[in-house]
Amino acid sequence: MKEVTTMLMALILFPVLALAAMLNGTVVKVDKDKKEIVVKTDTGQETVAFTNTTKGAEKAREGTRVTINFRQDGEKLVASEIAVSGADPKTPPSRGGEADTKTPPSERPSQPSLPPIQPR
Repeated sequence: MKEVTTMLMALILFPVLALAAMLNGTVVKVDKDKKEIVVKTDTGQETVAFTNTTKGAEKAREGTRVTINFRQDGEKLVASEIAVSGADPKTPPSRGGEADTKTPPSERPSQPSLPPIQPR
């Protein structure tokens, strides 16, 4: 009986899993009015729709690298999750280490200074 139940579950879940897919690329355009994102991939450009329930849609900006989990809905690709990888292009690159942006410089602990290097 356990094998029959397992087989039935596999047959039910397989078509659902086959409909879900993943897309990697760089955001070319975000149209919040149409709720669409245009992504440049290795094979061309894809337009993916998003909804109010799409996770991570608010983080997608032009120039960011994204991984989009989507499903096919007729002719449309509809995103269920958008994961942004890498830094926001509008954020300046880090100079190494974590920056303390919440504490004003005057309240941060000072860094110990190193003694000068003496020649031998």
